[in-house]
Amino acid sequence: MKTSTHRFGARRIAALCLAGGLGFFGAAGMATAAADKADTTYVTKAAAAGMMEVQASQTAITRASNPDVRAFAQRMVKDHTAVGDELKTLAGQKGIAVPDALPADERAKVDKLGTLEGAQYDRAYADEVGVKAHKEAVALFDKASKHAKDPDIKAFFAHNLPALREHLQMAEHLKSGK
Repeated sequence: MKTSTHRFGARRIAALCLAGGLGFFGAAGMATAAADKADTTYVTKAAAAGMMEVQASQTAITRASNPDVRAFAQRMVKDHTAVGDELKTLAGQKGIAVPDALPADERAKVDKLGTLEGAQYDRAYADEVGVKAHKEAVALFDKASKHAKDPDIKAFFAHNLPALREHLQMAEHLKSGK
């Protein structure tokens, strides 16, 4: 009878040790997830901003009256679609869900542009999508390239930052009419 009590005790101790170990590793996993919260925010914000630029630029290709604005919009669709696809792949590898539709604030920017026509549309697109959106994107990518915890996410943002800076410069020239 002592043998069965001893076995029961050993099994119970083993189960408690296993549960304690799982609890510890679960907590460690939660700590990792908490550390990656900023990375997730960087990725989701970049995905939403990129989608807004693509959608607004697709509209600009047909609505813009200025051929330079149309050319800029075509470049934005091409470049931001490629970066967006790369970001979706990276997010999938990291288990980060990116939005599949524009968030309300980004949708409002696209809708507001849709109410304008002619030169007024061109100016608003160059300002909102060209300059303002790219300033925000440069700031986001710069911050993520320096502070992201995951090395792959950090590298993605660092790699794509120069192109965004170039887009911003192009948009500033477009807005100024040079």
